[in-house]
Amino acid sequence: MTLFNHLYWIVGCTLGSVFGAVVAISIEGVSFAMTALFVVIFLDQWEKDAQHLSACTGVLAAAVALAIFGADNFMIPAMVLILIAVTLLRGRIERAYSAAEASRS
Repeated sequence: MTLFNHLYWIVGCTLGSVFGAVVAISIEGVSFAMTALFVVIFLDQWEKDAQHLSACTGVLAAAVALAIFGADNFMIPAMVLILIAVTLLRGRIERAYSAAEASRS
């Protein structure tokens, strides 16, 4: 089974690479659609979450990375900053979630 899964992955990647090189597809509006998708996901999570520490951490880290590295190079540093911040704040975030869950019960 693992061999078949691996082969499906290899064949799928190969076919995708070949078709991607042969077929010219215009992806002009994708950046706007992806931005809109992530904004909607963020707003949905914001409404559902009792505390917003992790969301605020992500927005702040992205803003800091954007200011330091610029629009073309901020994504990976932002992800690293978010990972570090959420790891350092993990206990506080988990306590806030536990308190929110206890108050709902």
